[in-house]
Amino acid sequence: MTELSGLRVLDLTDEKGIYGTKLLADLGADVVRVEPPGGDSLRDRGPFLGQIPGRDRSLYWHYMNTSKRSITLDLDTEDGRGILQRLAATVDVIAVSGDARRVRALGTDSLMRANEKLIATAITPFGLTGPFQDWAGNDFIGWATGGLMFTTGDPDRPPVSPAPIAELSHIYASYLVAFSTLAAVRQLNMGGRGQLVEVSLQQAVATASGESGVTAFIDNQELRTRNGNRRPMSAPFGHYPTKDGFAAVLALMPAHWDALAAWINEKTGEEGVLDESLRGSAFVRSGDMLDIANFFTTELTVQYTRQELFEEGQRRGISITPVNDPASSAEDPQLAYRNYWIQLEIGGQQITSPGAPVRHSTIPWSARPAPLVGQHNAEVYARVGIDKVELERLANLGVI
Repeated sequence: MTELSGLRVLDLTDEKGIYGTKLLADLGADVVRVEPPGGDSLRDRGPFLGQIPGRDRSLYWHYMNTSKRSITLDLDTEDGRGILQRLAATVDVIAVSGDARRVRALGTDSLMRANEKLIATAITPFGLTGPFQDWAGNDFIGWATGGLMFTTGDPDRPPVSPAPIAELSHIYASYLVAFSTLAAVRQLNMGGRGQLVEVSLQQAVATASGESGVTAFIDNQELRTRNGNRRPMSAPFGHYPTKDGFAAVLALMPAHWDALAAWINEKTGEEGVLDESLRGSAFVRSGDMLDIANFFTTELTVQYTRQELFEEGQRRGISITPVNDPASSAEDPQLAYRNYWIQLEIGGQQITSPGAPVRHSTIPWSARPAPLVGQHNAEVYARVGIDKVELERLANLGVI
């Protein structure tokens, strides 16, 4: 038994919320993925096992659907919507995503009226109200309308989306899906009622963006522009080249700069780095002094590998971290020590996969292999009184 083992979830999310339901499943909830007959289109999304496309070879699909079960159901048919109503009466949570029109088409309002304890979590680009409610949206649009994209990229080029292939805004919104859903479950368990939980992709990005949110107001709402991989408020503050890539260096406090300057002087012989004009608070090394401090810092960093710079920086009490590429992350000793990487079986092969993003001392976490298309039709539909004969009839009609 696990902490969430009694929680039943119907998963009708797309890529905006699919990671959130994965988190619930890996923590022990019974999450049933509802796919159209023939399978979800996300099964066709790469990358693929061995770089060979195939519905059961999508690494994206297998990672995002660990520990879930799968049923098939055509929600565009009257029979399918009727069956959804019956299923929703037996679960605690229904998670849906898309635009507001899709959420309304799924009939979440009527499902909640029929089951007063039902929690409906809706993940949409702009929320279920307002002038943009029916607009489509994706990761790119989320970053743009949430205000963060304006500050991302090089100063002489147009804005860029952070890690567009990874769709990080969807990952962040999915954390809010898991958190807010469990908050609603807790309120229900304390004697409350079911409720609608809304997660807006635009609002999620706006909340996460220190550049266009809280920080902008702290800085008197001064316009923040793109600055590449370094911040212009002080130096060193950003990414600096090493022998094998980049490292992030930050020395805001006076003691941090003194330690770094001493190291630069030892390694390069530069006496100018010890000048009193560079000492003091972070703002001393801004304006005309910014390029000078960055120059001295780069003279040091290019003489080390990322890991060497990180370890020596830690020894000297300076905030330096390696900027890991995927291969370096897979070999990171800290992640290895904490058993972050796990093995998932996909297509008969053992594949190394990211594991739990958090660790609980008493709540177990596990990631079981993702389901095949409709793998659990018989057992899930039996729960609402659909026997094998009826299941076969519905399958012949293309409803299941």
